[in-house]
Amino acid sequence: MDIIYEGERLWVGNLGYFFVALSFVAALFSSIAYFIALRTKDDAWKKTGKWSFFLHSIGVIGIVGTLFIIISNHMYEYEYAWEHSSNTLPFEYILACFWEGQEGSFLLWTFWHVVLGCILIFTSGKWQSSVMITLAMAQVMLSAMLLGLDLWGDSANELGMNPFRLLREGMEAPIFSSVNYLSFIEDGQGLNPLLQNYWNVIHPPVLFLGFALTIVPFAYLMAAFYTGEYKEWVKPALPWTSLGVGVLGLGILMGGAWAYEALSFGGFWAWDPVENAVLVPWLILTGGLHTLIIFKNTQKAFVATALMLAGGFILILYSTFLTRSGILGDASVHSFTDLGLSGQLLIFLFFFVFLFAGFLIRSLFFSNSKPPVNKTDEELTSRELWMLVGSLVLVVASFQVIFSTSIPVLNKVFNAFSGVLGKEFSMAPPADAVAHYNKFQIPFAVVIALLTAVGQYFKYRKSTSSVYRRILRSFIISLPFTVVMIFASGITGVIYLILLGASVYAVVANVEMLLPYFKSGKWSFGGASVAHIGLGLLLMGALISNARKQVVSRNDAGIDLGDDFTMEEKVQNVVLPRGKAIPMSGYMITYHTDSFVAPNHYYKVEYKKIDSETGKVNKRFFLYPNVQINPSMGLVSDPSIRRTFSWDMYTHVTSVPTEEDKKEYSDNENYQVATGDTLKFRDMEIQIGSVNLNPELPDDIDEEHLSKLIATSLPIKVIRNGVEEEVSPLFIIEGSDLHRPAAYIEEFGLRVFFVNINPDPAPGTKNFEIALSVKNDKSPDYIIMKAMVFPMINILWLGCILLFIGSVMAVYRRTKELKPKTIK
Repeated sequence: MDIIYEGERLWVGNLGYFFVALSFVAALFSSIAYFIALRTKDDAWKKTGKWSFFLHSIGVIGIVGTLFIIISNHMYEYEYAWEHSSNTLPFEYILACFWEGQEGSFLLWTFWHVVLGCILIFTSGKWQSSVMITLAMAQVMLSAMLLGLDLWGDSANELGMNPFRLLREGMEAPIFSSVNYLSFIEDGQGLNPLLQNYWNVIHPPVLFLGFALTIVPFAYLMAAFYTGEYKEWVKPALPWTSLGVGVLGLGILMGGAWAYEALSFGGFWAWDPVENAVLVPWLILTGGLHTLIIFKNTQKAFVATALMLAGGFILILYSTFLTRSGILGDASVHSFTDLGLSGQLLIFLFFFVFLFAGFLIRSLFFSNSKPPVNKTDEELTSRELWMLVGSLVLVVASFQVIFSTSIPVLNKVFNAFSGVLGKEFSMAPPADAVAHYNKFQIPFAVVIALLTAVGQYFKYRKSTSSVYRRILRSFIISLPFTVVMIFASGITGVIYLILLGASVYAVVANVEMLLPYFKSGKWSFGGASVAHIGLGLLLMGALISNARKQVVSRNDAGIDLGDDFTMEEKVQNVVLPRGKAIPMSGYMITYHTDSFVAPNHYYKVEYKKIDSETGKVNKRFFLYPNVQINPSMGLVSDPSIRRTFSWDMYTHVTSVPTEEDKKEYSDNENYQVATGDTLKFRDMEIQIGSVNLNPELPDDIDEEHLSKLIATSLPIKVIRNGVEEEVSPLFIIEGSDLHRPAAYIEEFGLRVFFVNINPDPAPGTKNFEIALSVKNDKSPDYIIMKAMVFPMINILWLGCILLFIGSVMAVYRRTKELKPKTIK
């Protein structure tokens, strides 16, 4: 007989799963209908595909709505709500709970596909069937990720993860034998502390919109293969490609800002495998955008364009596999664990790999309608040559990143054939990831910066000889700016100086290219120049802020911070007792107060710069770093940043007193002793005297109680470093009550309790028990803090903004080109 559980609101989950089934079936039917419409040119099937996709959209929106109801109402009978939310989370973090889990992030991706699909239905015109079939097939794959079906009755072969699975279905525990188990579940596990930041509310939706946008240029490319129309697809694909580059880049840069403001590793980029897995598709798609422009203007580089546009989408699928299969679990701190979706992710990936490869091979070798293939050499002074070179540099740079990131995958693949190879394959990931990637990527960045500087001076097909004079002129103009930046930044090292010069040159050259557009009122034509200026500033800011960042906190007092800190960290972290000013890099810093706003503990730290001659305070500001003590993750630190025009002061708390530290004395250590015994305790020698049956009692015991007491003391002599002190802890019996007041030797920081007396000890045992403890060395009123200065980091953020603005300008221009021109 099934148990009927009390308080479970099953209707929400049942409704949600109905929407899951609806979204999957409707997406499948839409893809079939669009396929038939594409083959038969039948408008009835095209309408069926359209309305099926709308029905699929209703299903996806229904899933989103019901899952949000479950999370926001803390329905802990559902596993997803219990794992990711809690009662105390504010509303904005309830939103973040939605996409913290794998199911929610797949749903977010699916939702953005729905939005894009509905837009394409109304804007793609004659391309609707050929474009939407690709999108609908992707939706079938993504919807299947949420099915949670047990294949062949085997939960190990589950198809997808059901976001509406009940808690009692997802885990086994004795509590679920009770019909009222919900009354014992007072709260959920809550959102990961690292994700409790406003960036987590805005960064994932933007990033997943970038993920979703990569499919649109790919869908138009596939439409060209389906229809054989290899010229017409470019115009509608261009604005979508520009938008994909802009939004995906913005999502990545938001991730960098999140890492900088919310994570305590001290920077905005760490070459983490998850960061790399998203960066590579963006680089490839950016290369694809440039080759698409080449193809539009010259009908050249079709194969390169096809490979890059497809690569942008397929590498998004590959990055999803890397981050969600659990294969990077030991290599990345923010990859997902394997929830059994690895097989589905590989099917998703290889389906589109083989689909694209099949159509590309067919179009090149077996089709009557072949795409244009360039058979002539490019002119050295042609813009398309240098744009193509730049795109290929992006591909090579991406290959280096993805190869190093994929080392765990390579190990797994080769070890699957270890029996054939005769040995185990074990390639170690780079020990110092930052140094490893920088060694390769800085030279690539130099080449890209130079190409963005000179590339736009050339014209398509062939330029006049004056182009070299223009390039030389902009280079000469950039030289004094480069010298100024070298002195202002303090950059040293040949490769860093070359990158700085190339970045400055990219900015100057593109400013020169941009000015005529603004003077003529054709500002929308300047999108590429604005984006390239942003790229130059981004490279410049990243170089200076990373190369010149400085840890300004120093443990000059030489305090041992314990085994939790490395030797370097012991030097770079400073102990701040509450209320005591400590000198630090020209500042006097003081930890004043702390406050608690669940679940965060905030610490108020004052920075003061004082003129050494006049004593006047020249600069004063407060920072409020906070920490959260998480049961599973320990101390999670959230930095506080003082921003100025030319530098940031980055401060985060690395350690606070534990509950053990907050105790005035250490835990008692008990000893069995007898008269005349001597024992060693810490750095003290303890000598036990004879029991005193008439001890001196405390003054606060009144005469009425004195007559009812039986009191004994145990005189103890304590010797430390040749200094002797005596103490006599009491053992008092009052009726049935027992009192054992502590005795103290303040000079030694020693506390002694007389615990017990055994008047008739067994042979070989002692007749007294005492307890010893010492005063904790650390004051409970302190924090351990690390402070860093990032010079000129605002150049980087300005570059990020301009890079996105340039992409938006390019989208606007390409969208205008789609409108038919009116004849006046």
